[in-house]
Amino acid sequence: MATQAATTPRLSFSSAGAVRRPLPPLPASAIDTAHATMIQTLAGLRCTNIRGDADHHDLTIRALHLKQVIAAVTAYAKEIIADTDYRVPVTLHDETDGLADAAATICAAFDDAADRMLDDAA
Repeated sequence: MATQAATTPRLSFSSAGAVRRPLPPLPASAIDTAHATMIQTLAGLRCTNIRGDADHHDLTIRALHLKQVIAAVTAYAKEIIADTDYRVPVTLHDETDGLADAAATICAAFDDAADRMLDDAA
C-alpha cells in the first residue's frame, strides 16, 4: 500500500524582500522656509575687513551689515513666534520689535562715531 505524503500548498510571497518606495517628503513648513531664507541671507552677508585705521565709510558699511544681519534674524524669529502662537492655546506676544530697536541703537552708535570722525578730520 502506497502512502502519499501530504503536501501543503506553498504560499507565494512575491513582494517579500521587495524594496519599498520611500514616502514622499513632507512639504517644507513656514519655519523651514524662514530658516533656509535666514541662512541663505546670512551666508551672502560678509563683514568687510578693516585694514589699518578705520574711516567713517568703514563704520557706515559695518552698521549696514549689522542692520542686515539683525533684520534676517528678526524675520526668522517672527516666523517662529507666529507659528508657535498659532499652535498654543494662549496668546504669544511678538516682542521682536526689541530686535529692531537694538539694531537702530547699534547703528546709531556707529553713525555717531562716523560723524565724530568726520568732525575731528575737519
